[in-house]
Parts: sequence; C-alpha cells; structure tokens
Amino acid sequence: MDQAGTRRHRRTATKGKRPRPRKSTPTPLYAAHYKVQPADGQTGIYTAGPDGTIRGWAETWLNASSPLRYDEARGIFTVTHGGLYYVYAQVSPRSRRQLERPSPSPGPRHQHRQRTALHLVPSHCSTNAEGDVTELWWAPALGQGHGLELSGSIVTVRQAGLYLVYSQVLFHDPTFTMGQVLWRLPPGGQGPGQILLRCVQSMPGQREQAYNSCYSGGAFHLQRGEGLRLAGPRANASLDLTPHGTFLGLVRL
Repeated sequence: MDQAGTRRHRRTATKGKRPRPRKSTPTPLYAAHYKVQPADGQTGIYTAGPDGTIRGWAETWLNASSPLRYDEARGIFTVTHGGLYYVYAQVSPRSRRQLERPSPSPGPRHQHRQRTALHLVPSHCSTNAEGDVTELWWAPALGQGHGLELSGSIVTVRQAGLYLVYSQVLFHDPTFTMGQVLWRLPPGGQGPGQILLRCVQSMPGQREQAYNSCYSGGAFHLQRGEGLRLAGPRANASLDLTPHGTFLGLVRL
C-alpha cells in the first residue's frame, strides 16, 4: 500500500507485452462419400437384392474424417460420430419398369384371351389312288382357343385372321424324290383348292438309309370356313408317323 492507503493492483503481463490469445482446437471435418461397385466391374450395372437393398458400396477418399461405418453383409451404414449432417443419395435406374411395382394378377374378367393354336400329330395315313396322293389323318396334340376345328384329314378355320402355318413329314422311302403339299380348300369344299405350301426332298436309294424330312412354314391370312389338307403327291408313300417326325400346326397371330 502507498501512504494514501490505496492498494496497488498486480500486473499480470510482462511490462511492454500484451497477453497472447489462447489457440482454439479446430473442429474436425466429418464427411463421407460412397459409390456402389458394378456387379461385373465393367458395365456399371448393379442389381439390388431381393429385398431391394443395394449393397457393394466402396468409400471414396476425402480429405476428412469419416463419420460412417459400412456393414457389407447387412448393407447398413452406422453413424460413428453424432452431429448435424447433410445427407444425399441418388440411384439411376436402368429403366422405369424396374421402379414400378408389379401389377396384381388380373381376375377372371380381365384375363387376356387365349391365342388360338392347334398342333396335330398323325393318327394314320391312307392312299388315294385316283388322285395319286397319300393323305394324312390327324389327332390333336395341343389345342387352344376355338378358332380351328379338326375333322379327320381336314382342319377348318372358324375364326378368320393371320395364321402361322407349319408342317413337316418324315419320309422312309427309297423313291428318288418325296414331298408334301398343303392345300387351302375353299369354304364348303367347293372347288379344286389352292396350294399353300410345297416341299420336295431327294431320297437315298438304299431303303435302310432312306430317311429324310421335309419342313415348310409361313404366315397366311385365312378366311372363315376355309380348310387345310396335307398330302404327299405320291400314292403308297412310306411315311414315318412318329409325333416328332410328322406334324401339322397353326397359330393365330
């Protein structure tokens, strides 16, 4: 104290020097960016799992501390450091269809109409000596819809439209050439008819080797009431009547 009784305050700083401010510890930067790895490593295409979870993420290097831990088996990111974060994500689908949920199965009233189809296999063959042909008689192996009707050797069209028509005959005959002809018959069977398809094959001369098949097919517009008949243009032709060797079919397109 001085003579006046005044207390002098003690200086906290060295004479002539100002106190230095304390250095604050910088707040660490937390950031993470992940990219999914392509399934094949090349095309950039990745398919999500059955539950829709996208897996296969790989972390991109950033000059920052990562606040996430990725569990590959579960496909889950776990936050290891709490705080306020800006979260972003983007998925680029291959097609819009992949984003749409499958539509429920339609009820009986909304089911699509069955496509008319008929696949025939041979039941037997017969010879028409007057016409010098071998005719094939058929049995249905597959039938759908009501646009076609089988009667013996003739298929009758009950629903007009564009049809895929195909036929095959497997021959077992040493005659030098064998073939098949598919005839289009007019409604009611009136008139000679028209050749719709024709096929010819050369045959080996030795009977044990004389196997050859003849296939033909095409798309045709068939009218209601028309008939189709398949025949070999040779009497007493020897045919293989197995279902996988000889057949006739129509499908409405």
